[in-house]
Amino acid sequence: MAASLRSAVLIQQPSVMEMPLVATAKCEISAVIRFLNAKKVAPIEIHRQLTEVYGEKCMSVQHVRKWCREFTGGRTDIHEEERNGRPSVSDETIEKFEGILLEDRRNTKRGGNMFYIKCEVLNLLC
Repeated sequence: MAASLRSAVLIQQPSVMEMPLVATAKCEISAVIRFLNAKKVAPIEIHRQLTEVYGEKCMSVQHVRKWCREFTGGRTDIHEEERNGRPSVSDETIEKFEGILLEDRRNTKRGGNMFYIKCEVLNLLC
C-alpha cells in the first residue's frame, strides 16, 4: 500500500527544472532551434522552451525567429557566420604606427594633439 501511495505522490508532482542550464554554447541553442523548427514548432513556443531550460537571457524572440527563417530557407549550419565589419588592427599596422611615432617623438609629448595625431597616422596606415 505504501508503494502505491508513493507512486501516486510522484505522479502528482510536476517535473520542474530547479536551475536553468548556465554554461551553454551558442551552437547548442541554435541546434535546439533547428530541431524544434523541423518539428514545425512555432518560434514563440521555441523561445518559451529555451527560456524554460536555459534561462531568460539565452536568446531573444527576434533571434529565434531569425534562426527559424534561416533554417526554413535551407540553412543547415548551426554555427554563426563571421560578422562583416571593420577588421581588428593587425600586428603589422601596430608596428608601422609605432615606427611613425618613434620617428617624431614630439607627437607623443603634446598632450592635446596626441589623440588627433595618432588617429591621423592610423588613417594613413589603413
